[in-house]
Amino acid sequence: MAPVTRQLATKPNVSEHPVEPPQHVATAPAVRQPPLPTQPTVYGAIEGASWLDRENGGSDLVRGLNVFLLSTVCPKVVFVQCLKATADDLDAEAKRWRADAAKQSEDAKGWAAKAADARSANLSTVADFDEKQAAWAKHEAAFQEEMAKRCEDRSSGLRTQADQARDQIDTMEAVETLKGRSYVFPAVTKLSDIAVARARTDVDAKYTFAKLPAGNYVIYAQVAGETVAGVTFVFGWFVPVTVRERETTHVDLDNENACIRESHKAD
Repeated sequence: MAPVTRQLATKPNVSEHPVEPPQHVATAPAVRQPPLPTQPTVYGAIEGASWLDRENGGSDLVRGLNVFLLSTVCPKVVFVQCLKATADDLDAEAKRWRADAAKQSEDAKGWAAKAADARSANLSTVADFDEKQAAWAKHEAAFQEEMAKRCEDRSSGLRTQADQARDQIDTMEAVETLKGRSYVFPAVTKLSDIAVARARTDVDAKYTFAKLPAGNYVIYAQVAGETVAGVTFVFGWFVPVTVRERETTHVDLDNENACIRESHKAD
């Protein structure tokens, strides 16, 4: 009997018989991950009131006062603006002093001429008076010329400091620099450009800064007070303050903590 030869089955080539996925099977939806928990922001606050004590012992509430909350860091551009504005004010002040000095010099010459005429007419009493007036006018002219020179020197110093200013400066350091070298207060108000919050005193002269992140700030405000004997007193406040979480810090603005008190002759 002849031997039987068996054919062994061979594994089909995968490339020849690709397996297609079933079309009816749906793709599982993506699982949305819950958001990670975040730390809630905890705030603090500042509140206070403003009033000014009078010379006669009374006091006035300061209503409608604009109160600014400043950053503790003053950018170079703002500080330089303040310095140059103060320098411009000092230059203008120098011109006024010099104009007054020129007028006093002319007056001195006029009084001296009158004294000479009186002396020629043997009017010794009149001549003595005119000579005193001439001497006084000459003295005033010298004083006013000296004031003009001081303003010019201060202006020059401020412009030099502006050229050498750092990129950032502490706000209170900027205030001390400005108020120590200027007769004029308004130039300092340019620091309000770095305010991070603003408030206004109400009918009871109270103000509030709410929902403040904890940290250090500077409270700034300014107001003209009463006028006495033709002189108006100007009060300015730059008060450092620290805000703490879940706490309300109380800061009043009055005569005691005003860091700038300048007087200007009333027009």
